[in-house]
Order: sequence, then structure tokens, then C-alpha cells
Amino acid sequence: SFVWQVDPKQLGLKGKPGPFICWDFQEKAFRTILDCIDKGQDLVISKSRQMGASWMMLIVFDWLWKFQEWNQFLFISRNAMAVEDDNANSLFWKLDFIHRYQPAWLMPQLDRKKMYFGNEDNKSAIFGEASTGRANVGGNTLAMAIDEFSQIKEDYEVLHRTSDATQCRIFNGTHL
Repeated sequence: SFVWQVDPKQLGLKGKPGPFICWDFQEKAFRTILDCIDKGQDLVISKSRQMGASWMMLIVFDWLWKFQEWNQFLFISRNAMAVEDDNANSLFWKLDFIHRYQPAWLMPQLDRKKMYFGNEDNKSAIFGEASTGRANVGGNTLAMAIDEFSQIKEDYEVLHRTSDATQCRIFNGTHL
């Protein structure tokens, strides 16, 4: 109900913010993502362009970050700029955008740093990392999202080095 997005290709809006209104398959995908996190299972999302998969991962992690205590979430993408940059293509730009358009009463006390969203009210956190071969070495998270996995050069290292850091890895990527 309280998530807005920006889609520069959407007819009539011309790049203006608008509500994230789910298609039926997205509602099913949200349930699947949450079930995999709850059961501690990996998930592969093979996506096509403009289907909202990256936005959906952000929305799920943000919702859990807001309403569950002491959880850690991690986003990994092909490089640091894909995780956090000043353009609408980066993951954390999208997460900042979501927060900017939510009502103030819904937002917790935020500790915002580069590659980090801390929820001061419940001590949950969302981190971001580039996809080096050492991504998340030494860290533990409830769930991690590996965005555009098919574009990661160090895919083998990321796959194996993250396997013991969480019980739920969400691999998201355009077919390659």
C-alpha cells in the first residue's frame, strides 16, 4: 500500500513517481520470496526486463527490516555503483526512493550510511556489497539478494563463499 516507484517507460507518467501496483504473478512472487526466507531456502528468479524483480527484493527486505527485530539483510550486485550510486539504476537509490515516498509514521529511526540502512528502533540492518570474490566473507544474514547474478564475473566465488553466510540466497538476474 505504501510503496512508490519510478518507471521512466510507463506511459502517461513520463518518469514520475507512482504506486507500485502488483500484477498477479508479482503477488505470488512476494509470497515465494517470503516463504524461502522463512524456510531458509535459496531461490532463483530468472527475470525479464521491466518485471520489477529488483524492486520486489528491495520491498521484501525493507518490510522485514521495518517490522522484525535484529535481522541482517545483504544486497550484492555486480559492482559497488550497482548497489549504491546517485542514479536510479542503483539498488540503494531505489530503497532511498521507497523511503522518501512513505509516510513518516511508517519510517523507523534511520541510521543511513554508504551501503547501509540501520533501523535504530529494532536493530535490523540492510547492507550492500560489490560482488568481489570475497563478498560477505565473515558476515551472517537472515537473507541476501544477489542482483543480476548472471552478470557477475566472480560468480563461482560468490556462489560458494556466500553458502554458509545465510540460509536464504535470492539469485536474481536477466537470462544470460
